[in-house]
Amino acid sequence: MKKLAQLTAITTLVLPGLLSAENGVKNNNVMKKSPTAEVETQGSMCNPTNWTFQARGAAFIPLKQNLRKMFGSGEPTMELEGSYAIYKDKWTTCDQFLLWMNTGWTRVLDGKTRGWGYPTKMNLVPFTAGFSYQWNIVRNVDFYLGIGASYSLLWAKIKNPFQERHFRRGQFGFTTKTGFRFTFATNFFFDIFGDYYFTSFRKMNSSLGNIENNFSGFFVGGGFGGKW
Repeated sequence: MKKLAQLTAITTLVLPGLLSAENGVKNNNVMKKSPTAEVETQGSMCNPTNWTFQARGAAFIPLKQNLRKMFGSGEPTMELEGSYAIYKDKWTTCDQFLLWMNTGWTRVLDGKTRGWGYPTKMNLVPFTAGFSYQWNIVRNVDFYLGIGASYSLLWAKIKNPFQERHFRRGQFGFTTKTGFRFTFATNFFFDIFGDYYFTSFRKMNSSLGNIENNFSGFFVGGGFGGKW
């Protein structure tokens, strides 16, 4: 009986200590995991920035046959684009509703008129602004659709050995946007896009040749930019 009483007393004294030590180890493990969990939580946060700015390069692919025959297909284009997130995480997880502005420059130096093949040059500069909606597909990959209004300036020249004819036009039009955006290092991204463009300028006819006035085509290319 004495031994049983001693064993019971020892158990009563030791067992709470063991349980307390075990709880201490568990709490310590939780504390060790907390910073990692915090980093993972921070790393998975959506849309930590509001502003973006990017430089883009594209090829202008006219849909009108007359434009393709005169200026070719896939003419190089340079663009600058910025955007601001008006709404974030509003309708779906990590989505964005963006206000954007864009300006571009397409230059053709080796165009030729149909028929006599007189040398033709062209400069097209659209200024565009609109809205786009961006969905998050998987982490760091977004898909977007957008539409905007544009005002385009066009300079064109047809020349033969004896004379030349200049055209200067300015006209409103519209553009639609679609593409994928790949984010890396939180504040940088690549953009792959295909934008549709349409503007109907005043007619450009002369004795040297006519230039198609309905500019309809795609700007297809890629961009690199930053977020802040």
